Amino acid sequence: MGLIDSLFGLAVGFLTGTLGLFIGASYAGVGAGLETAAVTALAGALVWAVVGLFAGWIPLIGSIATFIVWLIVVTQTYGVGLSTAFKVAVFAWVASLIVTKLESVFGIRARAVGVPGA
Repeated sequence: MGLIDSLFGLAVGFLTGTLGLFIGASYAGVGAGLETAAVTALAGALVWAVVGLFAGWIPLIGSIATFIVWLIVVTQTYGVGLSTAFKVAVFAWVASLIVTKLESVFGIRARAVGVPGA
């Protein structure tokens, strides 16, 4: 995979994560725009990578720890509580999975950047 392919995958993944978070926030009843979704996707990806580096290797505990830290990012960027952040996370995850499946129909293979597990 070349540099251009990697950059394209990162860009598509970032857009997919942003769209998933935007849709997730909309379904959770959080009135925020695409800018907030983009910041959340970027911050979430960075935090997920850093926490995953230090704790991700620990079975189950590492995954739970990184998810909790990502939820904290969602609470801070959207200004909501943990229960609403969890709703945003679930809806964003489902939306991102749907978008990535639709992308695969067109031959685009990317992961949603900033949305864990999607």
